[in-house]
Amino acid sequence: MIQCTTTTTKGTRCRHPLMVWHGIGPHPGVCARHATPEQNAASTAALDLPLNVATADPAAPFPGVSITPQRLIVEHPSGWVAKIRGTNKKYVYARTFLDHSTKPPYGWLIPGNGLYECREIGPYGKFSCFFVVKGVFRRRVELVTPEQAARMARRMGPKPSE
Repeated sequence: MIQCTTTTTKGTRCRHPLMVWHGIGPHPGVCARHATPEQNAASTAALDLPLNVATADPAAPFPGVSITPQRLIVEHPSGWVAKIRGTNKKYVYARTFLDHSTKPPYGWLIPGNGLYECREIGPYGKFSCFFVVKGVFRRRVELVTPEQAARMARRMGPKPSE
């Protein structure tokens, strides 16, 4: 079902594509034109839930986002990802920004172990987090809180900005 199921005033089906749904529960089966204000507000309900870093799965922390040890994959290419190299007087963190791919799967290649920050990625640019890539043979990803990330960056020491 990829078309609206609403019947128009002429008695025919609407046939517009369904509205984008990141809500909690089943899709209402209508297009953006026929959605009620309540349905429009509910369409982004899952995006507004706070992320619990302790229990979130890095493989799917947010709708449309997946973080693996090799790549951060997003359905909607927006925002940025950077590797944090340490602290900096001017910008708080010394960052090296990563280039994103222009072909599917959209996202950023993760070059190696370390602390990373992603901002304004995912649907409507609503997802931001810090994560750490660890390990040699069995690399793994762990989500960290901003306080933990700040502590880790201070331990790395001051670095010049790029």
